[in-house]
Amino acid sequence: MRRSCWLLLLLLVTAPLAARADGFALAKQGFQAQKQGQWDEAIRFYGAALESSDLDDKGRLLVMGLRGNALGIRGRYDEAVQAFDAAIRLDPSSPLPYVGRGMVHLQMGAADLAIADDEAAMKIAPEDRFAQANRALARFYLGRFDAAAEDYASLHAHDPADAGFLLWLHIARGRAGADDAAAFRQDAAAIDPARWPGPAVAYFLGQGTAEEVTAAADQGSKAERLQQGCEAGFYLGEAALLKGDRSTAEAEFRKVLTDCDLYRGNYVYFSRPYGAAAAELKRLP
Repeated sequence: MRRSCWLLLLLLVTAPLAARADGFALAKQGFQAQKQGQWDEAIRFYGAALESSDLDDKGRLLVMGLRGNALGIRGRYDEAVQAFDAAIRLDPSSPLPYVGRGMVHLQMGAADLAIADDEAAMKIAPEDRFAQANRALARFYLGRFDAAAEDYASLHAHDPADAGFLLWLHIARGRAGADDAAAFRQDAAAIDPARWPGPAVAYFLGQGTAEEVTAAADQGSKAERLQQGCEAGFYLGEAALLKGDRSTAEAEFRKVLTDCDLYRGNYVYFSRPYGAAAAELKRLP
């Protein structure tokens, strides 16, 4: 269940240039800067592209979304909302700017507004799984675990091999007070136990230790180890919480916030477990 911001990025990379393609050329420069993590430069190039005169409405919508996404990642939330507002005005029939604005609202702590945006996107495109995943997350942050479980059940049904969706489904059901042990065990048969977060699935099944989960997360590139470590801490905290061990759960959630502080400013974009751990800590007595 990996982050995938602004799903039309490939259109930008592959779009043919018109005879006068200053706007697309600038946008491509912005995308190259974005790939290097140079978000301020990306914002500058996207803004310049939008000021050009050669983008059609489809191109403008795409670049508006890219710029809004970059503004959100940089923590410039009011500007990001304004960027997505403009994209919605340009094309109210597109679900993408609603999803983008919903992500910004969730990062701002306005989960109800995020849910409204995701539902607006799903009204336009009922099969939009990205919007549904974002709504599930917002519901989880709000403690609406029954509703979150409904979303995760739908997401899992469409991608039964995704261990992330299965874990969030199991956790949401458990936090809602439901016993899905049998269903979880049955669904876990489709998960590769060697591929992250498969080891966390095994742990919830009672087939591994916390140390094994932590060790499995500490594999791959530096960025992968950081993200997987955040996820491991969150999963271990939730497992403890479901067992009634609030002390261990609190320690794991606090460790997530400490070890993954890099994500504090943009956890919705880069680390769902960071935001979920923060939300769970607020609910603990």
